[in-house]
Amino acid sequence: MRDAPELIHSLTPQSRARMENINQGLTALGHSYTLNTRLVRGLDYYSELCFEVKWLDNELTVLAGGRYDGLAQQLGHHAPLPAVGWAAGIERLALLLPGSLPPRPRSVALIQVPGTDPAAAAQLTAQLRAQGIAVDVVWDWRGDVSKQLRYAVKRCASAAVFVGPDELARNVVSVKHLATSAQREVPVRDLVPFLQSLDSTK
Repeated sequence: MRDAPELIHSLTPQSRARMENINQGLTALGHSYTLNTRLVRGLDYYSELCFEVKWLDNELTVLAGGRYDGLAQQLGHHAPLPAVGWAAGIERLALLLPGSLPPRPRSVALIQVPGTDPAAAAQLTAQLRAQGIAVDVVWDWRGDVSKQLRYAVKRCASAAVFVGPDELARNVVSVKHLATSAQREVPVRDLVPFLQSLDSTK
């Protein structure tokens, strides 16, 4: 094992670019990570990235998974379909829960306008979640706003938060209340109380 070649040195340009994007996203969100070039999963349908998530207090692995582009086709789909998945240990997750949980608010959907910096969108998502806002995000619709909005409606989100490069430059977002279709610009600093007020009127 010590002298064996490491697979990371044989990545295709596309695979290397995807890994760099993941690493940049983790760094932008302030998450620490360790690149383990010998981490493997016990199932052979995984391709490219595998990962484990550990609880830092005791290095306990609470979930693990990876990417698998060929599994859907193996199961009968007509073409390869990029996918990612994971499995978690219920007992291990239960060990991390506080004694009581607050009621879960309705989610908001983060809609990315074409040209939006993914790292900036990820940072805003993390900020909202850290303040108790449940956020649904779909990252790979190539900026198709209408598809993202249909997803938000299907998920019964209370609001859609539109994030675009022009808005981020002015430190604002556009929020659409999906129940009434009312839409307005909101400064990012006021976004959490504004979303909470929408949720209270559902």
